[in-house]
Amino acid sequence: MLAAGDRPVYASGECEIDLARRELRILGSAVPIGGRAFEILEVLAQAAGELVTKDELMNRVWPGAVVMENTLQVHAAAVRKALGPYRGLLKTESGRGYRLLGEWTVRPYHAARPPVGLRQLRATDELAGTNFPASLTPLIGRSAAQQRLHDLVSAYRVVTLTGPGGIGKTALALEVARRVGAEFAGGGWLVELASLSDPDLVPSAVAGALRLRLGYLPKPSHGPSPKRSCCWFLTIVNMSSTR
Repeated sequence: MLAAGDRPVYASGECEIDLARRELRILGSAVPIGGRAFEILEVLAQAAGELVTKDELMNRVWPGAVVMENTLQVHAAAVRKALGPYRGLLKTESGRGYRLLGEWTVRPYHAARPPVGLRQLRATDELAGTNFPASLTPLIGRSAAQQRLHDLVSAYRVVTLTGPGGIGKTALALEVARRVGAEFAGGGWLVELASLSDPDLVPSAVAGALRLRLGYLPKPSHGPSPKRSCCWFLTIVNMSSTR
């Protein structure tokens, strides 16, 4: 993996693709984008406007995995959604692949202090990696739903499962979460909200599951340690009980 200083920032107009921070920024603000969708954007930015074929994208973003074309389409849609009013920068070459339009400049990455007033969460101790319950029985007949959900959670930062009670939403979510949680540096974590009646308690419930302390503001002279700057995969269940 390249060091942060070797991973530049690509800029075009109001858009920035920061490879070191793995951020897409519009008008200076980071916008939500899933990990795999960002990797597609990274490959296209590095291609400097040249066509990147579908096979090349799949080999770069999912090396060694068998990936269907509709998976790539889901992630391309996620890139367009993240680009918002600049979605036209992602051009589809029918039957061939994709290219990133625009006049992009490249500048070196420079670590910057987080914005003033940004509150960060501090881990109170070493995280074990997951609190997902063990799978006691296999999930039968849901392979298509599992693959679809897996594609969505790798393309988007937030995915919501809705439907009547008892149809297996939690079981499906946990099955997929067990598969993708290991891809996140901070592991995968289950947050259960069934016992909450006050929505104001949701932040505390999330922090409790992650064993974090809310409201800690680090000293300006110290940057976040690797353990504190990692990403987590959260599975939150029983959201309806907090409405």
